[in-house]
Amino acid sequence: MKLDTYLEAANHDYDPTAQLVRAKFSGAGYHSRLTSGTLVHPLRESMTYAAYLLASGEAKNHERAAHVLRAVLSYQDRDPASRTFGIWPYTAEESLAEMNPPDWNWADFLGSLIGLILASHADSLDEPLVEQLRHALRNAAMAIFRRNTRPEYTNIAIMGAGVTLMAGELLPDPFLLAYGRRRLERIRISVEENGDFAEYNSPTYTFIALEELSRILFAVTDSETRATATYLADHAWAVIADRFHPPTGQLAGPHSRAYSERLALRTVRLIEHATGARIHYADAGALETGRKMPGPMPELVPMVPCPQSLRHRFAAQASGSPAENRVVRNPVIRGIHSGKDMVATTWLGERATLGSVSADSSWVQRHPLIGYWREDEAIATTFLVHVMKDGREFASFMVRTAQQGNRAVIGLSPLANSGDWHLYLDHPPDHQFTFSDLRVSFVVSSPQQPTVRGDGSSFLLAADGCAVRVTPVGGAFQGDPVRWETESDPQRAALHAILYRGDPLTLDFRTLEKTWLVAAIDLVTAGVERDHSDSEIQVEQRGSDAMVRWQRGIELAVPTSVELYPLDPSIWKQG
Repeated sequence: MKLDTYLEAANHDYDPTAQLVRAKFSGAGYHSRLTSGTLVHPLRESMTYAAYLLASGEAKNHERAAHVLRAVLSYQDRDPASRTFGIWPYTAEESLAEMNPPDWNWADFLGSLIGLILASHADSLDEPLVEQLRHALRNAAMAIFRRNTRPEYTNIAIMGAGVTLMAGELLPDPFLLAYGRRRLERIRISVEENGDFAEYNSPTYTFIALEELSRILFAVTDSETRATATYLADHAWAVIADRFHPPTGQLAGPHSRAYSERLALRTVRLIEHATGARIHYADAGALETGRKMPGPMPELVPMVPCPQSLRHRFAAQASGSPAENRVVRNPVIRGIHSGKDMVATTWLGERATLGSVSADSSWVQRHPLIGYWREDEAIATTFLVHVMKDGREFASFMVRTAQQGNRAVIGLSPLANSGDWHLYLDHPPDHQFTFSDLRVSFVVSSPQQPTVRGDGSSFLLAADGCAVRVTPVGGAFQGDPVRWETESDPQRAALHAILYRGDPLTLDFRTLEKTWLVAAIDLVTAGVERDHSDSEIQVEQRGSDAMVRWQRGIELAVPTSVELYPLDPSIWKQG
């Protein structure tokens, strides 16, 4: 999108009274108590608007930008003794004290924009405002230092490194520069040791990491920093190239952090711009989620380009050429589950793809098993597994998978020490959850009128010429058998494994036993009527695990009682 096109649209949202932009609030369901759809004045979007006004180079826009900057800066907590020192609330309508809880990431998001504005446009602003910006940048950088996020929180670890590095050079402050340099180096070491970013293969945050690394390379001159940032940017592009699937125009799974099933339009456009490829999709509007500007935002700094050696991975197959069938398998975090590596596996076929990770949580932002396929010019059909509590995604299950090609076994067990909607932010102190309905849903989403049918021993979810066959293998809820039900509408077909449905039940997840579910998954691109024979899938109890074996050497051990979540929640918390 051109800058003037963006500004023309954004100017309509400007509120001259508040000197901030207006937008309908859309949150992830935590941090803010505001209702989705409420008209608010968002501070990050306002700061972004100010940055683009300055980038226009027009004096009248510079004047408005100054008004916006002063308004946004006034909302930062500037008390060094305060717990929320250095951060901002999401909106002008909700103070930090009213949020539940405040989002410490806003020191990173707004601090990054302030650093970029000071690096690029300080000479377009009056000296008192420049000093206010410098003071706000120092506050944000010190909040980031005090929080000291670990490399496991990939996008914020990189963004916070960028803020402290820019503060170190712009203020200048040798302490912050040294801290930022060490922080970025720790991320490089983590990638080398684990094989990938901890937030592996994220359709959202891998691209945010690229944007932040681009800002570092634009604004920071330190040679050691630039070498590390270049290494990490090259790795990010390699991650994307490994699992991008041209036939569907999607980043194949599994995904560690995602906010939607399909790529956002701005991400599709970004890939096209960075690689020169033309990505096929039918209805661009269908790829959008939430209220976004059409297409990618104008570049505030040049994006680190995709290396030339990787660009062929994004090109659609030429007519008549053989389609690529390949499997990508790599560790993403080493030694995290009982000393075993977390391993991501992706099958990329001629028109379909299936990806899974050996073990991860059922948090809504995780896609531990996801498939895509597409025919002709249709929107990509998606297949995804959800754990639902009273109709809402539930984070307190562990999802384990074993995959070979287009087949996988999936096993689910309850988790203790995890949260409800979020992994940690809404973790009940007594480990007890209350619900009337708890289920695992296998869902195909497509505008091509998906269908679901089965006889209890096997179910077929079909759309757009392909299908996923789901074969129940075993499962129980507190020892009681699981019930299977089907549901469909014009754009969704679902198979539900009903763990519990009845009067409200309160359970301590630390003591939950004999609760588990196992199913076999087969993404069928031809011969969809083919059935599995019972002899293909074997399950036996081995201690506290159900051991599942399937042909092609697929083996999976699934705990039949609760287990502790293995990641340290401190990566999410302040301090």
